[in-house]
Amino acid sequence: MSEESVSSTSLPFVLDLLRHDLEATIGYRLSVLPRPAVFDQDVDSVWLVGRARSRTGVLATTGLSTVELILQVAEHVQDFVQEEMAVVSGSNWPECPIHPGTHPAQPKDVGGVATWTCPRVGASIAPIGTLQRVPVEGNRASPEPGR
Repeated sequence: MSEESVSSTSLPFVLDLLRHDLEATIGYRLSVLPRPAVFDQDVDSVWLVGRARSRTGVLATTGLSTVELILQVAEHVQDFVQEEMAVVSGSNWPECPIHPGTHPAQPKDVGGVATWTCPRVGASIAPIGTLQRVPVEGNRASPEPGR
């Protein structure tokens, strides 16, 4: 993805990337209420709705590059999902396939591409929006590059 600035209409696109990764890796369906979480001309926002109907606002600063926008929204969604999943099955989403069961992957800019990375060794895992379910031992799923 290029470094050009994106408009506020790109928030749905970024959420679709993250929806893909959530559904592909843990089967979680992200519920979005497309109403502004805040009314600010410098921020585009929506509500994420949790399983218990709780809401968390996702804020996307306008005027960011595509990569910056994806990283900002990925961090918001990752925090939301980790809190949602902590009660059910742990909070390592998306799980780092290099160190399974220890920590989640971290969103980072890798050469101008918004990428899930291992925070321990810095290795790239996959561009955000391309994770896939890969069956492994014990019925676990690990993210792998796709598309």
